[in-house]
Amino acid sequence: MVGLAEPLAKYYKRVSGSVIFVNGMHLSQLALAMFEIDQSVDASVLSRVINGKRLFTYSQLNAFCQILALGITEKYSLEQVISRDILKRNKINPISLNEALISDTTIIVAALQTLRNSGNLRHAIRLAGLFERNIHKPSQLLPILNEKVRSIGLLSKADVALTLSKETALKAIDISEEFGNQIDREFALMNLGGVLYVGKSNQESQDFLSIHYKNVSDQMKPQFIRTMLLNSSIIGNKARFFGLQKTSEKLFNKISDINSKVSLLEATARGLCILGHDVEAIDYLDQASDFYSSSSPFYQSQLLRGKMTLLTEQQKRGKLIDLDRAKEILGHYDKPIFKDMERHKRQVQDLFGLLKC
Repeated sequence: MVGLAEPLAKYYKRVSGSVIFVNGMHLSQLALAMFEIDQSVDASVLSRVINGKRLFTYSQLNAFCQILALGITEKYSLEQVISRDILKRNKINPISLNEALISDTTIIVAALQTLRNSGNLRHAIRLAGLFERNIHKPSQLLPILNEKVRSIGLLSKADVALTLSKETALKAIDISEEFGNQIDREFALMNLGGVLYVGKSNQESQDFLSIHYKNVSDQMKPQFIRTMLLNSSIIGNKARFFGLQKTSEKLFNKISDINSKVSLLEATARGLCILGHDVEAIDYLDQASDFYSSSSPFYQSQLLRGKMTLLTEQQKRGKLIDLDRAKEILGHYDKPIFKDMERHKRQVQDLFGLLKC
């Protein structure tokens, strides 16, 4: 049983086998009203939530509270139930986070990274915002801002990501120049380059990352290289791309982190298929697939998007593709672990929509 079942029980009663909520609506009626606010809700979702088989998303909870006219205190209480459940499932102790606010913010940063990598992007953003308001020491605030920017960029549409995260990224860079350690400074720089990439300012992103890459530590190089690979392929700078490909291969052999390996392989494959080198792209995707089950949900989602990109680019060039394979890739986004991968999901859906069935 999931945590919302018990607190939600006071908002409905069962009469002759039917569920009737405090505003007089039957379950199907409430689900329909919620659907008008949030299209991810239907009767089966609502039924599973009140029976403790899943949680509301924050957006779904907002619709529920709005229709039942619940007060701010009641809504906050239900949000806390969701928060505690998500933290618990990710083996994060809420009490330790509160203590870390005073003593050791590295625990908070680790928790935000865990939430991001497990796909709980909305919760990572909410939690980062909470601690951002309560941490005033710049050196402690910086890594939390970095994590917030990363999660916003991964969750949001391109224009939203650019608006929401560019300001925070610039704030992080300002802090990092005076107070940050090397890794936090590099993270802030990488984030701004990534924000520009997500916002489709590819040449600006490429120029910015290229300037700073030579001084970056090995720990951060995979993220810089990944974004530069994608920028150069989108711009159509083949010479730059193939130079970066060689650098990426050398880096791949040096690093041990599975997620970073998948990220480099997928970016190289996606760049290759954008530039028309399908056979080589397939080889890189096959290599990345060997690490799929060992990688975090976000990096699994990156790989799925790369595979859909390949199918779309191949069909553009007149090649026959396996449409069932494309449907299978799209179907992965119905899995709970990908629930917050909204930017990836939209991109995959858009790519699928380009396919001629």
